[in-house]
Amino acid sequence: MAAALIIVGLRAEAKRMLRPFSWGEEFLRLNEEAFQVYSEAKNAAALRRAEAALLEKWRDEAAERRAQDLDLPPSEEEESQSSEDEEVDAAGNTVPQSQAKLSAHATSTSTAPTDADKV
Repeated sequence: MAAALIIVGLRAEAKRMLRPFSWGEEFLRLNEEAFQVYSEAKNAAALRRAEAALLEKWRDEAAERRAQDLDLPPSEEEESQSSEDEEVDAAGNTVPQSQAKLSAHATSTSTAPTDADKV
């Protein structure tokens, strides 16, 4: 009801209607762009075109936000995958599991130098 009042130009009445609700001002703020678009439409066809353009704009903005590379801490899932891919070497350093396997393999296959190696 409050949205309809705003769209037809009765903002003060809409605000009065929303006053008892703690979220009333936020409702107005969040929907301000839509109220503006709807109130400017001269007929139903213009309203549908304006609404379609507004929805497309909001979809594009949402896609752009999702596409941004956000610098967030790793999720629990990423952390668990990361810890599975890493091991701790003898010095206490975290090393990738593949490198740890190579290092362990090199240590287990190395032998003391023989007389043939000294030549």
